[in-house]
Amino acid sequence: MKSELGFACSVLTIAFLNSESAAATFSDSTFNLADYTITKSLQAGTATVSQSANGGNPGSAMEVDYVVPPGPAFTNTFGAVYFLNNAFTYEPGASGALTSISWSIDKKVTIVKPANLGLVNGQTFLISQGGSFYAAAVGLPGVIGTYITASITTLSSDFSLVTDMATGAVNSALHPSFSAGAMAFGFRNGYGIGPQIDLESLLFQDNFNVTLTPAVAPVPEPGTYALMLAGLGVLSWSSRRRGQT
Repeated sequence: MKSELGFACSVLTIAFLNSESAAATFSDSTFNLADYTITKSLQAGTATVSQSANGGNPGSAMEVDYVVPPGPAFTNTFGAVYFLNNAFTYEPGASGALTSISWSIDKKVTIVKPANLGLVNGQTFLISQGGSFYAAAVGLPGVIGTYITASITTLSSDFSLVTDMATGAVNSALHPSFSAGAMAFGFRNGYGIGPQIDLESLLFQDNFNVTLTPAVAPVPEPGTYALMLAGLGVLSWSSRRRGQT
C-alpha cells in the first residue's frame, strides 16, 4: 500500500511540473561575421558586408553597403543578403515543440544616392530548416537615417517558404515545422528598385533577439486535482484499515 500511495503522490507532482516550461532566448549585439552564414542573391550590383565598429545602437552593428548601377528600362531590379546565425540552433523534436517565436532587431537605412529616393521599409526574419529558408516579414515606417525597432511574434503559419532569394518570392502554403527538425535563425535585408535607378545605400542592423516559447503541457482543471486528492484520501483510508486488521 505504501508503494501505491507513493505512486499517487508522484503522479500529482508530475502533473504540476509538466505545466511549467521555460522559454529559450538568444541575442546578439556584437555581430561578429564569423558567427553568421551570409548568402547573397543579387540581380545586379554589389553588397559589401562588414562589422561596423561604431554604427550600432549603440556600439557595433552589421553593415551592408549596396551599390547597384542603373538597370534596363522597364525592368525592376532586386537583391538580398541572408544572415543565418551559427551560434544558436534548436531541435524541437529533442528539446520540445514550440508554440511561437518572438523576434526583434534594430534597423537603420541611409540612402547615399539618389537623394530623392522614397523608402518602402520592412524587416524579414528567417528560419532555416531542412535546407530551406522560411520568411516572415513586418512592415516598418519609411524612416531614413534613424534606428527603428522591428518586432513580431510568429506562429509556424506566419512563415512561408522562400522560392526566389533575390526577389523574396514565397510559397505561402508551405511552413516550417515547430515540432520536429533542427532550426537556425536569422534575418534578411535587401533592395528592390525601379528601372534605371542608380542606387547606393548603407543598411545597419543591431540588437538581434529571438525568444522561443515552448508548447506547455495542458494544466489539469481544478476538478481533476480534486479527483486526484480524493484518490489519495481513499488510499490513505484503505491503508489505515489494513493496518487495523
